[in-house]
Amino acid sequence: MTEKHRAHTATVIGNALVDDIVTRRGNFPIFGGAGVNVAVTLAQHGIDTTLVAAVGSDGVGSALRSLLTSRGISLFPEPAPARTARAVVHLEGSEPAYEFSEPTYPNFQFSAAARKQIASTDVLVVNAFNYEAGSQVDELRNVLQSSVGWRVLDPNVRPALVRDRGLLVSQVETLLNFSDIVKVSDEDLLAMGDHRSPYPVSRILELGTRVVFLTKGVAGAEILTGAGPHFEAPAFAVAEVVDTVGAGDAAVAALVLSAIAETRALTASREWRAQLHNLDWQAHLKVAMAAAAAACRRRGGPAGAVPPGSSPDQI
Repeated sequence: MTEKHRAHTATVIGNALVDDIVTRRGNFPIFGGAGVNVAVTLAQHGIDTTLVAAVGSDGVGSALRSLLTSRGISLFPEPAPARTARAVVHLEGSEPAYEFSEPTYPNFQFSAAARKQIASTDVLVVNAFNYEAGSQVDELRNVLQSSVGWRVLDPNVRPALVRDRGLLVSQVETLLNFSDIVKVSDEDLLAMGDHRSPYPVSRILELGTRVVFLTKGVAGAEILTGAGPHFEAPAFAVAEVVDTVGAGDAAVAALVLSAIAETRALTASREWRAQLHNLDWQAHLKVAMAAAAAACRRRGGPAGAVPPGSSPDQI
């Protein structure tokens, strides 16, 4: 099979959990986690996808593994916690409020097989990680440095889990020179900023990132590049927003998919990364906004469905 026609590959490093969505109409448990949401979106669009995540060893974890298998996603399991992590998602305002259980960010130990996969993948997406764990950030920096494909980093900051903002920021900054595309939300920037102002996007570019994808909720999104071009797009109008859970995950996955479609064949070389500045980011931004809008029209994130043969009561 030639390079031109071979399947594209993606590896996602992230969390895998159950979202307990709380609304005025009742509670709705669904499968989720930023890592799972991104992996499901990539896989359903034909990308050969691997997820590196810690999935619980309980019955819920077994059902989650079934979901991944049914979606064609390979799993490199990290050390499994006894219980699958859960997030309680309160939907009373315009943005969801989260409460997390342990271990939302379990310890990663990157097996030799996982490292080999990461090093050769066309696209590596990191979406949810414990950035306050120094040794684990060192491990993540090593695998980012070894990867020859696109490296996409979404800090996905959850204020409820941040113990030391200064440490979080300094650790994320050590990864920016090894990240080609960084997706941040305006909420991420507020959480990473000081009491006077949000964390500056310009700082992300100064530290080596080539492309920044900034999402701003109802205000739309922007893309900024190290080469100078700046692109903006409004949020798509949604007649009835069911919830916004997973909208950011859907957006970053769609952005990657759209960029892959433009390039047609990924070249596994570090020099190829320089071409990121030349892509049609305005078009890719529009695709990402459409995906975010679609996510807002359904309950839960992209991975919300339970696997065949399972009941919602099981989770």
